[in-house]
Amino acid sequence: MNGTNEGGHPETMLVAIPSSNVIPGLECLLPLSQIFVRQQIDVLEVLVGFEQSNRYVFFAPNGQMVYIGDEESNCCARQYCGSARGFVLHIRDPNGFGILLDRPLQCCLTSMSVFAISTGQLLGTIQQQCVLCSGARFNVNDEMGNVVFIIKAPCCTTACCGNLVSPSDYETPIGQITKTWAGAQEFFTSADNFGISFPGDLSVNIKAVLLGACILIDFMFYENKKSSHSRSY
Repeated sequence: MNGTNEGGHPETMLVAIPSSNVIPGLECLLPLSQIFVRQQIDVLEVLVGFEQSNRYVFFAPNGQMVYIGDEESNCCARQYCGSARGFVLHIRDPNGFGILLDRPLQCCLTSMSVFAISTGQLLGTIQQQCVLCSGARFNVNDEMGNVVFIIKAPCCTTACCGNLVSPSDYETPIGQITKTWAGAQEFFTSADNFGISFPGDLSVNIKAVLLGACILIDFMFYENKKSSHSRSY
């Protein structure tokens, strides 16, 4: 399964070595402490301003493609529910394995469940917390519901989308979700670039859940803005 870059040239995907201790589809996360996420341009959305299903491409720091993610959602929900819409996102490696993100339709305090495609196993969840006047906050939970990390997002949507902190040390960031400037194409399409960093020795299950958090923050903070830009042209 190969993708193409914005110039139409093919991009090769990283092929991970299977490991008996890792769920199939998560092996490529083992050595990584950073992942870059790019939303692909949809030509139809540019031409008619009609919100299409999102597609994301995930890259390792060396530029190799790790996963391709495709949104599955209702057409009417995309047009009328905007960033609150429910969706399933299939994030697959070259073998068709990887991660499934399940986000139900919610108007407030959103949540997302993250599963392994190959086994159906719950890897963890992301849950928005109720906070007042201090930006958004998300708990990153393991499969047992234990809070592993907290993501602190700012009140306004800046280049820094959120700092990753430990529940035991609330002030010291150990990772970050960052929105990378995507250039003029943002004003024509729903194309975004994101980066996420985390400790390299994390379990691959939690790394997968953090990828889900990156996508959830993209939807919450930027999806409505992107849609309004698309419809204005």
